Amino acid sequence: MGEWGGAAFDPATNFLYIKSNDAPDIITIIKGDQTKASSESPARSSVSSQLGTTERNAHADQYLNSTGYKTWKDPSGNPAIIPPWGTLHALNLSTGEYEWQIPLGNDEARQAKGAPETGQEGKAGPIVTAGGLVFISGTDDKRLRAFDKSTGKLLWQTTLPALANATACSYQVNGKQFLALSVGGTTENPSGYLMAFALP
Repeated sequence: MGEWGGAAFDPATNFLYIKSNDAPDIITIIKGDQTKASSESPARSSVSSQLGTTERNAHADQYLNSTGYKTWKDPSGNPAIIPPWGTLHALNLSTGEYEWQIPLGNDEARQAKGAPETGQEGKAGPIVTAGGLVFISGTDDKRLRAFDKSTGKLLWQTTLPALANATACSYQVNGKQFLALSVGGTTENPSGYLMAFALP
């Protein structure tokens, strides 16, 4: 939860806003000497760069390495569990309780009639403003959304020209507040936009 894009903290309310992905991953663990990496340094592709010099030069077969993780998906490409597959949470750090939790993102083709939004996996984290808003993007439906920070009610959304995996930022120019984000797309469908929105 909150790993890739991080979380957003609101000092006015002591709330922490977190985006979580709910999807099973399949990981295979193999011995380091069974990796298919370079024979000169077979472990370097899998061993954490945080290791010290001594550990980096150790023999590769001393490590158990992962072949990487792959999300277990159903034939439609969604995680092979019931939704929501992505959730935005407001955690009250004073009480340790969630103030609200809502599905974030929607696969309209998989949403049952009258059912809540499906939620979607995403990498972008939220930001919270002094004006009472939580902004977040990063879902496959390519939407940027604004929520009421107290209730989680959706206040505004727009569809971006591509997927935006980066967390947005907010800044001020001559007393006017703006929201900006990088809309980079994906490896399969790259993009190259930097977009800014003026807040009313």
